Amino acid sequence: MHLAADRVTERERRHEQLDADVRLAIGYRPRSLVSMFSGQVTGVEPSFPREGMPMLAVSALGHLQRLREGTKQRGFPYYLLDSVIATIVAAEHQLISIPDAAATVASALNFITQRPRLQHKTTDEGFLRGIAAEYGFDMWVDGDMLNFRLPLPGLPSPEVELAYGESLIDFTPRLTSIGQVASITVRVWVEAIKLQVGVEASWEDDRLAVRVSPALFGTETSGKASLSIPDMPIDSPVDAVKWALGELRRRVNSRITARGAVVGAPGLRVGDVIAITGVGRTFSGSTYRLTSVTHSLDGEGYRTTFNARKELI
Repeated sequence: MHLAADRVTERERRHEQLDADVRLAIGYRPRSLVSMFSGQVTGVEPSFPREGMPMLAVSALGHLQRLREGTKQRGFPYYLLDSVIATIVAAEHQLISIPDAAATVASALNFITQRPRLQHKTTDEGFLRGIAAEYGFDMWVDGDMLNFRLPLPGLPSPEVELAYGESLIDFTPRLTSIGQVASITVRVWVEAIKLQVGVEASWEDDRLAVRVSPALFGTETSGKASLSIPDMPIDSPVDAVKWALGELRRRVNSRITARGAVVGAPGLRVGDVIAITGVGRTFSGSTYRLTSVTHSLDGEGYRTTFNARKELI
């Protein structure tokens, strides 16, 4: 953030304290402003050029930084759902986390295995991201809110529709086959029956299927790309299903991604679902989830750019 200063010393005094809280809001009058950012000041850099107005650059980091400080070694009892563990960790850093309904249902799978959740010499961010990766959850911090969610295609319903040539001034989608597979297979040894079991999650003809069978029979191939994940640190079919579905969702939902730009839109937030129209059958749709949003105010005015993925499963 750069500030022009007729009286640099006054503004410098206001921002010179590192770790001071800072909040940024943007909007259009007479409507109320929308909170865009809250965090702590991490750097101050005044500039006194030979010509022109002195400037003060202020750097700040959001509250996600709190989760990156220090490492911990501890455990949580098995009867605590992973979504509840995320709420506990968030509260330790003065963050609010409201358990997402879909994430709560999915994290109940860990209750079935009745194994404690261990954090071994990792930051709280690394610990939570590891849990999120198991299920295919999205995790991000928005202001004082820790979001720990299982994204479902088209949910919530899009409140914003962007049409190319109208509200959407720039749009660049990307369709890729790199890293794409039709199925994910995870093998796990089940001690109780002394047998290795294969769990296959597949996405074909717009349908999701899960198949569990003894690994010694192998898996059927349809001629399409598949991925077998070896040496996973899992010891139950429940965990295998969780890992296979999470990895399949991540790969399928990264097949179509896009970046776009609109005239300043303070209402666009990371995690929102939007509809895109006017860009052809393949790339139009109502299941684009925003993965990053950038608001820019400069000599050209107020502009919002975003990155999104088109979710299928």
